[in-house]
Parts: sequence; structure tokens; C-alpha cells
Amino acid sequence: EFISSDGVFEFVESNPFVLSNNAVEVSLFQYLKQDDSKLIKFKTEGLSGFGITGDSLNVRHLDNPYIEIVLSSSSSSPVYFNMGCGDNCQASVDLGSVSDAWETKTIPLACLDAQGFDRSKISIRGMFLAPQKTDLKIHTLKLKSNFSGINKIEAC
Repeated sequence: EFISSDGVFEFVESNPFVLSNNAVEVSLFQYLKQDDSKLIKFKTEGLSGFGITGDSLNVRHLDNPYIEIVLSSSSSSPVYFNMGCGDNCQASVDLGSVSDAWETKTIPLACLDAQGFDRSKISIRGMFLAPQKTDLKIHTLKLKSNFSGINKIEAC
């Protein structure tokens, strides 16, 4: 996991964790009686992000893959979702405004393909970007197959 804001980039080393410029704070919180969710506090104006990385992942074999996200936000600020596929390879979508009630949003990878996304080498599994102050809660970020179209974001 990593966070960034105003030119500062740091890996999350523990929970809670605060970016050295105090612009972003990450912690765990309980959702349905489990400490399995993230609270990301974007504390300044200007684009800030929280991301999840891992070993390169090849998902070209999946039938009609999509990303499922369950999240909520303390403001009506737009939230953007980005995935990375190596050097100079990424794709982003606008999740729109996110309410303070838990929402499920789905993004078919075909939506990212239109931006040149390479499904064979996913390196950033998901990055959430916010241009304004907000408290973003993330419960689920899953890669699934056989997209049905339910809860598809408008940007796709």
C-alpha cells in the first residue's frame, strides 16, 4: 500500500499511518465486526491518493473481468480509480461522487482497455484519488469475472 499527495510518496508501513506532510492518513476500521476495511483521510485540497500494489498479475485468461468496489465517502467530492500496468501504462475512471452510505461500484476492465490498459501485467491493483478533502472508506476491492452489468459506473 502507498499514499501520495503534493509530490510526497510513501509506502504504508503500519496502521495507522500518516504521510510525512500530514496530507493523508490511513487506518483500519471495523465493518461488520472485522478490522478489514480502510479509512483514508484526504486532509488537504489537491489531488491525493491511496494505492495497492503487488507482484505483476496477468488476468487475460478471465472471462469478462471487472473490479468490484464497496466504499463510502464523507463528502460529495468526486473519486477517481486508477490501475497500473507497468511503466507509462495506466488507466483511470471517474467513480463519480460517493455518498456516506455504503455503495457498490463495478468497473468492467473493457472500460480500461480503451485507454491502452494491458491486462497481462497489472502492477497497481487499485489507486483511489480524491481532489478535495474527504474521508474515504473502502471495504471491498475485488477482481471478478463474468461481468453482469450490475452497479456499473456511469463513466464506462
